[in-house]
Amino acid sequence: MKQPEVFSALEAVRGANPDGLLVPEEVVLAAREPESPLHDEFEWDDGVASHKYRLWEARKLIARVMIERPDRAGMPAYVSVSIDRIDRGGYRRTDLVMSDEGLREAMLKTAMQELRAFRARYSRFVELSKIFVAIAEVEDQVGASPENSDSQAVSAQSE
Repeated sequence: MKQPEVFSALEAVRGANPDGLLVPEEVVLAAREPESPLHDEFEWDDGVASHKYRLWEARKLIARVMIERPDRAGMPAYVSVSIDRIDRGGYRRTDLVMSDEGLREAMLKTAMQELRAFRARYSRFVELSKIFVAIAEVEDQVGASPENSDSQAVSAQSE
């Protein structure tokens, strides 16, 4: 992806919108033109695209399933553990992840990366400063390792 060209093309789409919004349907319409810098960012083979969409629907379905617990709020029935994403990915039962020390540690590492990414994304909001302090306290408690740096969490989020 050529970031500057894509940004310019997205800005052109946004600028053409009467409300100044960037609307996904309008982005797809602009990307249909083969000479658009957006064109190669999309899958235009409908068979392949429909399969990818169904995979996305399956991920959303898996994420929506909750285990109801009488003592607390419901928790997701399945989680995606980072070590499983190395090959083809998949989901594990949350209760089994929480009861396995290695999987629990991998999940905690992912949670910390997501918290750091949250902090990096919303750091301009002083209204959230108490949350940022709490994240720092948890980092101190859990122990921050070099591979969990903010820059890696942010780059992983943008991929």
